[in-house]
Amino acid sequence: PGLLPFLLALHDVGKFSQPFQEKIQLDINNYAGHTAEGLDILLKCLSKGSFSDYLSGKTSEIKSLKSLLKILFQPIAGHHGTPVPLTFADNPSYGFGTSNLHDAESFVLEMAQLFLPEVHLAPLSKDEKKRLRADTMFLSWILAGVCVTADWLASNVSFFPWKQEVVSFPDYWQFAESCAL
Repeated sequence: PGLLPFLLALHDVGKFSQPFQEKIQLDINNYAGHTAEGLDILLKCLSKGSFSDYLSGKTSEIKSLKSLLKILFQPIAGHHGTPVPLTFADNPSYGFGTSNLHDAESFVLEMAQLFLPEVHLAPLSKDEKKRLRADTMFLSWILAGVCVTADWLASNVSFFPWKQEVVSFPDYWQFAESCAL
């Protein structure tokens, strides 16, 4: 468990959008993406709802934590190694739909519960917050590259074969760890 696996697990969260689901289920080319959509849903989860409540219950430094996660969500939602600009978020055309939005929010919360059982962020001075924000911005590009590489590897069925049966996320995590070894 930890921050990096949590972030990597959220990489394709934009695939919960209604247009992307229709693209897959109906086998149509509706040009639905999942990059900006992913950032949009992650920022929504950060600002309100069960994931936001979960984080608030874990640290008194919630404002700083949310600020850092906002930066880290940009490379996580990105594909091809480029963080998604914040200007791509909050677009009503992404069309998650009520059911898909609920499913995406539930997924983010489950990943937080699996990978972030504890959140520690010591109180920071104004200068420390500024420095941490700058370091996080720099590291976001490295994180984008790690995320894309992990996505390519995890998409290879030779390393990670498809599971036909439905399993819980903790059980799937154990399965994925055994495949990675």
